[in-house]
Amino acid sequence: MLNAAQIHGLIQGLPAIHVLKNSPKDYVDDFVVTALEVYPQSKLQKVLQDKFLIPDTSNYSDEKYFQSASELSVSRYLKQTEKENLIGDLAFEEMVNPKNQKDVDNFFRVKAKNVSIEVKCPFEEKPTGELTMQTAGRIPDPVGNYNSMKQAIKSGKSGKDLRQGKNPDNRLKDCLLSANEKFSDESSFDDLNILFVSCGYFHDINHWYMCLHAGEGLFTNAPFEAPEHYQNVDLVILSNLKYRHEYARDYSLWGLDDVFLLPIINPHGRSSCVGDSVKKGLSIFHQRLRRTRTDISKQLKRR
Repeated sequence: MLNAAQIHGLIQGLPAIHVLKNSPKDYVDDFVVTALEVYPQSKLQKVLQDKFLIPDTSNYSDEKYFQSASELSVSRYLKQTEKENLIGDLAFEEMVNPKNQKDVDNFFRVKAKNVSIEVKCPFEEKPTGELTMQTAGRIPDPVGNYNSMKQAIKSGKSGKDLRQGKNPDNRLKDCLLSANEKFSDESSFDDLNILFVSCGYFHDINHWYMCLHAGEGLFTNAPFEAPEHYQNVDLVILSNLKYRHEYARDYSLWGLDDVFLLPIINPHGRSSCVGDSVKKGLSIFHQRLRRTRTDISKQLKRR
């Protein structure tokens, strides 16, 4: 059994590399409150170690922390939503696919609909300040195009070099495939399967969006990956949640307050996913999605 004072003591003993060791007091205090609220006491000590590397930081990385922090933030938001009686039967790490032993991060029911949410925080390169060529989606002969542009820039007045940016679409593909395995193949008209993507800077959100909609994007008519491999994912929500944990820890955070959310329906999704389930499933985010309701309706009509 761990109480708040004991968790604070564990955090105080962490090395300087850990995000929680270098965070504002309010951020740390709210983390402790949230952990006690979301995780059952019987699993709390194990979860703190496995997910947040507390107290043993031998395998710590910021990326692991941001993944777990993103999961906890979504779970906390759902926990608060349950207290408002807007959802029911909330469960964390619930197995919904009878074909394997993998579980989704969150499961709940809203207005007779079953909603499963898987949270992913894919790796993003940090800005280097260098002049970088970043393509929107996949283009023909990317190396040749890069070399031509690099030579043109280098031979110009500035003489600057050009760095070739990495296309992150394979990372988003991996997120989709992983979530697809966790969602049930038997999902029906009353189910909604959501992949929640925790992103960094606003331009990173744009990169992920282009991975879906630019050349050979995963949600285009000619995706680079077979769409049946991720058809159980009904929609993707792109968010700036990672940014909040990485750069904005001075503000209220352990939830989805002031987090940008962009829902995108999978045009290759299963035919049994209907508009009523999408609208009711997304209704719990209504305050965050008020500017995108019209767009969701348009996406449903195009499907």
